[in-house]
Formats: sequence, structure tokens, C-alpha cells
Amino acid sequence: MSNLRIAGLLVLFLCGIFSVNVLAQQPIIPVKRANSANITVSTFLPEPRHMPYDVSSTTMDQDDAASRFSVFLSGQYYPLQDSATPGLFGFAGIEAFQVSDSHAENIQFGFGYLLSNGMFIRYTNNRYLIHGDLANGGEVIWNGLSIGLSQYPITLTKSITLKLSPEFYIFPPYNEYDPNPGIDFPDRITARYAIDTQILIEGPQDSHLSLIGRLFMPLGDSRPQKDYNWKTDLISIWWQLGIRYKIHKYWFSELGYSSEEDAGGLVETDRPRDYGYIKAGYAF
Repeated sequence: MSNLRIAGLLVLFLCGIFSVNVLAQQPIIPVKRANSANITVSTFLPEPRHMPYDVSSTTMDQDDAASRFSVFLSGQYYPLQDSATPGLFGFAGIEAFQVSDSHAENIQFGFGYLLSNGMFIRYTNNRYLIHGDLANGGEVIWNGLSIGLSQYPITLTKSITLKLSPEFYIFPPYNEYDPNPGIDFPDRITARYAIDTQILIEGPQDSHLSLIGRLFMPLGDSRPQKDYNWKTDLISIWWQLGIRYKIHKYWFSELGYSSEEDAGGLVETDRPRDYGYIKAGYAF
């Protein structure tokens, strides 16, 4: 039954991607391959506080356990971008967080293959490290294989466009995504799968404002060092909403809010999991 649920989940995800084509009454269009880079500086609002990914619940009442700002660098490279055929691409990113007198980094890199219809497959390696006395579980690493769609456009009105970027992950045994870092292994629940959907709503071409959103849902009930299974239980729902303002061709600012809701798989439910942020960036 578990394998049937897995197959059904993947089929449902793929059907959802292609049903967008039917609802929008337009073909899946080729994605223009282009090298890109991004740098973003974020500051987190005082309340609610942004708690680093791997901070123990014993430090939650300490003001210095909250992160106040971060710097994010990322890039994507297509070695065959001038070719008429679909091609390989590589990507990498690092986000550094200030945490009191210490710091943390989230490092991500990988490679993929972009298909001509806008779909892609890719491999991702993610490492999270936090330094100093606030560290609770050491280095947190996950590896994932995923299939997704790059910014599929849906015309809502003559002047408003919705762009969807859905992605479905599978995390192999011993490489699961961990939504419960620092929890002892007998009680820790990790994810075998995840559904990640990014949303962008843009106005007229001369408009400077756009709305962004993201929905991330880890699924599974794997227990490290105890039970590596393929269950599809929903663990949590992480969402983000924001307003982006384009200052110039490449410069932007953003105001947003993020939260993670327990769906039965978060062990440390009293840990703060929501925060507000302001960011400014340069993307090309």
C-alpha cells in the first residue's frame, strides 16, 4: 500500500503540472536558458524572531538565539545556453546568518537537465552548519532528486500573469530532509519526499510591484537509525508570502512573512517557526 501511495503522489503531481496547460489553454512553452546570479541582504523583524534552523529549544528564551540578518548569494549556469537543444545546468547558493556572536551557513549546490518543454530534473545537495554554543545537532545534510517546472506562465487577466514553479523531491535513505534537527534519533522524524511550489504574480509590464509566495510540504515518517521507510505522511506545511518592489532593472526590495505549521510530524512544537523579514537584492 505504501508503494501505491508513493506512485499515486508522483502521478498526481505530474498530472497537476500538465493540467495547468489545459486550464491556461496554452502550450507548455520552452524556457529561455540564461545564466543568472543573485545577491540578497535580509533583516529579520524583532517580533516574531527568526530562529536559526538548528537552535535548541533550551535557547529559545535567550535574545541572542535569534538571527537578525542574513546575506544570500546564488547563481545558475548553463554551459550550452546557445544551443538549440535542451541542456545541462549547474547551480549553487550560500546563505550566511548572523546569530549573536556566532554565525550559521546554509550551502546548496547541484546540477540538472532542462527539457525543451520547461520541465527539469535535478540533483541537490544541501548542508546547514551552525557554529558556537547554539549548535544543537551539528551539520545537517540532505540530498534530493527532483522533477519540476520552471516558471510556467498563466494569464489571469490582460495585465496580470501568474507564474508557477512546482517541484517534487525524493530523498534517499540516510539523506532525508530533516525538519526536526537536534532531536534525539529515537524520536526524530525525517522526510522521504517534499512538494515545493513557488508562486509569482506580476502586473503590467510597467508595474514595479509583484506578489510572491512559496509552499513547502515535507512528507514521510522515516526514523534515522531505526526505521528507514517510504511512508508519505504529511509532516508540516511551510509557507511564505511577500510583496516585491522593483527599484530598477536589476534591483529590488521585498517585505514578507513566513511560517511553518505542524501537520503531525514536528517533534519540537514549542519552537518559534514564524518570522517577518525585509530584504533588498540585485538579480540579473
